[in-house]
Amino acid sequence: MRAPVAASALVVTAAVGLTACGSSSSRPSGSHQAQCPPSTPAATATTPAQTGHAAHPAKERTIVSGTASGHCPIAKAAGTVQKPVSITLRGVAEPPQGARLTWAFSCEKKSGGTAKSSGHMSLSLPGNETPRLPAPAAKCTVSATAQLDKSGHVLISIVTPHQTS
Repeated sequence: MRAPVAASALVVTAAVGLTACGSSSSRPSGSHQAQCPPSTPAATATTPAQTGHAAHPAKERTIVSGTASGHCPIAKAAGTVQKPVSITLRGVAEPPQGARLTWAFSCEKKSGGTAKSSGHMSLSLPGNETPRLPAPAAKCTVSATAQLDKSGHVLISIVTPHQTS
């Protein structure tokens, strides 16, 4: 049996883009630039609202996920989280391998105004990163990408703790 989810806990607005090698899109700087040629965009989105489930329904809620396949694919996901306590970026690769993870947060502070933060890191997938929120926030818009070091399939998900209020 699934745990109840409060309607006010999360509002999902999702934009997911997928890229795989082939055109002249810009690339993140760093080691991937030399190894991976430019990419072409494509798009699909998977959200719990569409699928009716989350990876761990009692513990966390998946806001949005994006996937990509090919040579050095880049998966992209973006969504909005209401009253975030924490936001985790979860990446999975098949086959498991290294990847570059990037993120950007734009949060409406509870005290008013906006706070922004962004970052990037290399990690082995499967793996998670929970960047620090820029401020206690009423809501945050989050975007994330995961680019594989080699060929394969990549999934990037934005997840938050399950909230019932």
